Amino acid sequence: MNLIKHILITLFVLLYYLSNAQSRSQDSLLLEAKTTSNVYEKLRLLNEYCYGFRRTDREKGRSLAEILYQSAIKLNSKESIADYYFLRGTFIFQENQDSSIFFFRKAITRYSRLKIDVIKFSRALNNLASIYQYKSEYDSSLKYSLLANTVLFNHPIPENKTFHYRLAINYKSIADGYCYKSLLDSSILNYERAERYARLCHDTNALALSLQNKANIFNLNEQYIDAAQILLEVIPLHKSLNNFPELVNTYSSTGNYYAFAKMNDLAFTYIDSAMKLASIHEVDRYLPYNYLGLGTIYFNQKLYSKAFENYKKGLDIAREIENYFAEKSLLLGLGEASYELADYPNSIKFFNETLETRDQYREHNMLAYKGLSLVYEKVNDLSNALKYSNLYHTTKDSIYNLKKHLIINQVGQQSKNITNEQTIQKLKEEKDAEYLGRNKEFYQKLIAIAILVLVLIIAYLYFKFYRLKKENEKEALIIQERLRISRDLHDDLGATISSINIYSSTVKQKLHENKIDETEKILDKISEEAQDMVYGMSDMVWTISPHNDTIEKLINRIHNYGTDIMQAKDIQFKLEYDPQVGSLKLSMEQRRNIFLILKEAINNLVKYSNATEAILRAYVVEHKICIELKDFGQGFNMDLLDYKNSGGNGLRNIQQRASEIQAELSIDSGIGVGTSIRILINPTKNGGLIH
Repeated sequence: MNLIKHILITLFVLLYYLSNAQSRSQDSLLLEAKTTSNVYEKLRLLNEYCYGFRRTDREKGRSLAEILYQSAIKLNSKESIADYYFLRGTFIFQENQDSSIFFFRKAITRYSRLKIDVIKFSRALNNLASIYQYKSEYDSSLKYSLLANTVLFNHPIPENKTFHYRLAINYKSIADGYCYKSLLDSSILNYERAERYARLCHDTNALALSLQNKANIFNLNEQYIDAAQILLEVIPLHKSLNNFPELVNTYSSTGNYYAFAKMNDLAFTYIDSAMKLASIHEVDRYLPYNYLGLGTIYFNQKLYSKAFENYKKGLDIAREIENYFAEKSLLLGLGEASYELADYPNSIKFFNETLETRDQYREHNMLAYKGLSLVYEKVNDLSNALKYSNLYHTTKDSIYNLKKHLIINQVGQQSKNITNEQTIQKLKEEKDAEYLGRNKEFYQKLIAIAILVLVLIIAYLYFKFYRLKKENEKEALIIQERLRISRDLHDDLGATISSINIYSSTVKQKLHENKIDETEKILDKISEEAQDMVYGMSDMVWTISPHNDTIEKLINRIHNYGTDIMQAKDIQFKLEYDPQVGSLKLSMEQRRNIFLILKEAINNLVKYSNATEAILRAYVVEHKICIELKDFGQGFNMDLLDYKNSGGNGLRNIQQRASEIQAELSIDSGIGVGTSIRILINPTKNGGLIH
């Protein structure tokens, strides 16, 4: 009871502080939070109130969310804790998309378990889709936006303003995903649905977003002035909401559309407004588009050097903030400006970079193909000119088809069009069914379908059996690895602890006999044994960790170990590796044995080589990874060495470890030329074999 009172006092103080801070749209939430006596309901309402700061004052919203989180923890309110993760993801979206994804995923997991608020669950899924869209990961974006709608329709709730608003936002995200994948027919259908539901719920923000994307479809159809005119309706909507990031975006898009229409004065006016507003409100994510617009203006004026400079500024910012869609547009601009400046090598470079970016928007690819065709024609490389001309026309035909022109004529029509389309489709299906019923091929198709279903069932059962087999194999490997770790702990640590125990007993005896010097020597030995045990444990834990499965991490670990012990002998230890090799992966058994082989080799190098320089390399040899340790010391006569049968210097142990992981081990040495140890091994299958 005391805890509840304490939390209520905290929330009442917070409500008093916030009483003069709310916007008109948040009045009702704050009033309801003040009047309710249920502390859980009060906390829920304040979380919703906090969400209202996402556009006006993210810093204040973030601070408020932290205070509410502490109360949620004390009350163990699972819903409010989920709300906190959602708010964290919302407020850090612009600064750190990966962290935002992390928090939204946590919120989604908790909402799915609670099953008490479908609207919140859907909202979190849609916000996650928006982040993936910003990161140009369109498949993931479309997946989560479709899932956001599925959640709403699979859990029936009353059709009210909130429900219609969520549908409007979800359909807008779905349409965005289809648009970026150049599926414009699906995109426009979902934009129409978004606009319909936005008008039903009378939500200014949802309507503004729907109109913005409607303008984008006109832009894709090269109806630039119509697109800009639609955005002129959007500007006052964002102003009324004080939604400055989206206002910057709208100014920027309007300027770009006018620039594409070669109305340079109007274009400059809106882009200048976008840049000034972005500077005041510290909105940098749309800066690349502003520089794209400025570059286009200068390009229209045939000031190609200035166009190039602005495209380059925009590209640098786009890469810095990882805006891949803007990066692709700016690379196209750089390719076209370089072409006009007769800098054909750079033009080819920029067009190729356009095709290689993470964002694979097909319209940009089409324009890059066209640019490459023109450049290669200029440099008389007719083979490449023909190749890219064919790619351009193929891509153009797949994007600009008759469907697109029919779809553009449908913009502005709402549910009536959808109903008509469904009616036409139904009549067509009935006609097809009647035709099939009278056709002799009907039964043949049924048989074919039955065979196909049977094949699919067999394939599914085989897949299940195969997966079960793999899981059993994986479990057997885990058990085997656990036994090995247990054996190592028993052999290595057990022996060391036993030694320390014996030394400890001896210390007691020596102290009793007052033999201080001998006691100190034994204590030094105990310290040395304990330190070796710590190092052994550290190495064991490192090799077990799945985070250390790449070649890069392994050789860095070995290099750090070697550097530490070689410094005492004034040996310079260098590291070289091919970046192509660094990301390849090794199994835990491979990592462990290679680490121990090279650890043994480094110890021998320090003891016997008399070298002043050594080097560790990793590179590719005949589709395998080669890890080589070489010193430039005194070397030895290879004719006197039988390292497979030798018991000295740990060579037999090295050979045995190499055999355990099916690695090829070779040792080369010569008097006065130093010694080289090479290990050849295949990476794991999921690590990516080199072909």
